[in-house]
Amino acid sequence: MRRRLFYGTGNFVRISTTTTLSPDSRFFVYLGLGFVLVGIILTVIGVLWWQNVRHFVQTAERTEGTVIKMIESRSRRGNTTYSPVVEFTDQQGLRREFRARGSISGYSVGGKVPVLYDRERPDSAAIDDWFDLHFAPLVFCVIGVGFIFVMVGSLFKRPKNREKGEEEPAPENGTEEEPAAMPE
Repeated sequence: MRRRLFYGTGNFVRISTTTTLSPDSRFFVYLGLGFVLVGIILTVIGVLWWQNVRHFVQTAERTEGTVIKMIESRSRRGNTTYSPVVEFTDQQGLRREFRARGSISGYSVGGKVPVLYDRERPDSAAIDDWFDLHFAPLVFCVIGVGFIFVMVGSLFKRPKNREKGEEEPAPENGTEEEPAAMPE
C-alpha cells in the first residue's frame, strides 16, 4: 500500500491511499463483495418475509381445524414426506380447507390443530405453529448474516506469506510515503 501526500488549498492536507492488487486478488475481492451482496439480499428477504408472517399472525383470525388427510409426496431422492390438509370453518360459517406449507410431522388424520386465516382472504390460512411459520424466514436471515460476516471478515484478513504461512511484515514506519509536492 502506498500513501501519497498532496497539499490542497489552505492548511488542509489530503491523503490518498492506493493499493495495487494482482488480477487474482482482485477476483477474490470481487467474489467476496458478491457474497456480501448475496448475504444482504438474503437477509433483506428474510426480514421482509418475517415481517409479513408477523403481520399475518397479529391480524389473522384464529380458529380450530381438523386434519382431514395427509398428502404424500416423494422427492427425487426417493424420500417420502407428508403434508396435512386441514379443514376449518370461517367466520361466515363456510367450510374451508388448505394444504399446510412444506412437510409437517406430528399430525394425524382426525387430529385438531390451531388455524390462522386472513379474514378478507380465508383461503390464505396456515397452521398456527411457530416453527412452521417462522423457520424459513429465520433460515434466510441466518444464512444471509452468515455470508456477510464471513465475507467481510475474509476481506479484512491480513494476507499471509504463502511460502512460510506467516503474515507479511508491515513496513517499518507503517507506510511508504513519497515526498510531498509543494504547490507553487
